[in-house]
Amino acid sequence: MARRLSNDPCRVTFADKVSGSAITFSYRMPTTSERAGYENGLWTKDEKTGEVKDNVRATRRKYGLEILTGIGDGDFEDAAGQPISSDPAAEHYREDWSELVAQYAGDLLELLAIHAFEPNVRGVANTDPFPGTSKR
Repeated sequence: MARRLSNDPCRVTFADKVSGSAITFSYRMPTTSERAGYENGLWTKDEKTGEVKDNVRATRRKYGLEILTGIGDGDFEDAAGQPISSDPAAEHYREDWSELVAQYAGDLLELLAIHAFEPNVRGVANTDPFPGTSKR
């Protein structure tokens, strides 16, 4: 399967330990510029003191929110137990759905950022240029 280079929505589902259910996020692929910003934001160095500051969690939450485009219908509910939807055509649509996710489910935004931004390329299992031979 090829990597799609587009703004088409992607989906990922996480097992949420808090609710005991599956939570589905729709998101867009990060741009190359966003990937660079994410990497540069994880750790910063104070120019005066030379101290390195850990921004990992804040950066994950920021960029996870930036690429989040939707939530699964019924995956979240409000304090009154009403489902929350990110779909404007849905009965339980909430215009503030992304703010609610940011406020109460930052842990899931971090997972989304890890999924979308952190290294996801693996080496090929067999890197021998001459498999099955003794040539080296």
